[in-house]
Amino acid sequence: MTSALDQRFGVAGPAGYYSYTELTQLLDAAGFEITEHAYAPGWLGSLIWEIGVVGSFRLGRLAFALLLPAYPVARLYDRLRRSSTGSEHVVRAVKR
Repeated sequence: MTSALDQRFGVAGPAGYYSYTELTQLLDAAGFEITEHAYAPGWLGSLIWEIGVVGSFRLGRLAFALLLPAYPVARLYDRLRRSSTGSEHVVRAVKR
């Protein structure tokens, strides 16, 4: 799945999308240890993003423009709900 996203958004290679496991392995190999992990933007924000990704195959960038007004509502919802899932990883890592 991540390779399809890499290709679709033109970020293949070292700047591409990584799973949490891949991210952990990269940081570990570089001598870092993850001390905190959170997801961003959260469940609803991720759902809106995924709808945009699917819609972009049909509508191009217009899909994201149409969903943009819903994003602040999603951020508020995810913050109030303290969402524990999402499409992006935010980590704090320290050098060992």
